[in-house]
Amino acid sequence: MKISSYCYPSQEDAKEYAAHVDNLQDQDIRRILKLIMCCGFRFGEVINSYLFYDADRNIFVRAPASKSRRINLLKERKTLGHYTTFIGRSKLLSYIRTNQNVFKSVPLVNLFNVDITEFEPLINEDMQNPKMFFADGLEVKSYSAAFKRLKKVVDEVKVKYRQHEDEASITRYYKPSFHFYRKLFASELNRAYNYNFLKTVDYMKWRNINIILQYVKDY
Repeated sequence: MKISSYCYPSQEDAKEYAAHVDNLQDQDIRRILKLIMCCGFRFGEVINSYLFYDADRNIFVRAPASKSRRINLLKERKTLGHYTTFIGRSKLLSYIRTNQNVFKSVPLVNLFNVDITEFEPLINEDMQNPKMFFADGLEVKSYSAAFKRLKKVVDEVKVKYRQHEDEASITRYYKPSFHFYRKLFASELNRAYNYNFLKTVDYMKWRNINIILQYVKDY
């Protein structure tokens, strides 16, 4: 496993994580991280998502559920292996029209009070007929391209590090990857729900309840 897989967020440093993301100069990376921090979706889901308003003007995000449904968000190249990418407007619109059960949607929850005004041009009025997908506002549309830019613009932050459940967490400095911010959102959401695991799992749309136990340990 990659080192980043062993990195977990610290509650004491949550404000620092949020401030760092808010101040990133790379708009694409900033937008991707902010959306992950407001819904906890995976990178592949975020890159293939779209935002929309409900009748009460709440902002929702809708995306193919990459792990729980039969949908492939991966491409393969000899030089890269399998990598996550934007599958394209036509394919996503086809799913919307013919296969609704591949999608999941949740309201955005801005737990860290990051500035999400930059999402406004990307928010659709019609859930069933989106004019803008999230990737339409990005130059990078694959994990490999986004990861390279992420490593160039983010600073090292203090994280909790453990390689397996029998080890106590230690602190270290590291440049976390996109999934770290999914762990951060899930941990903070669980805290906001007063550590009600069932509510957290329901929002995150997890089939495996054990994931939450791994994510929120020591937070």
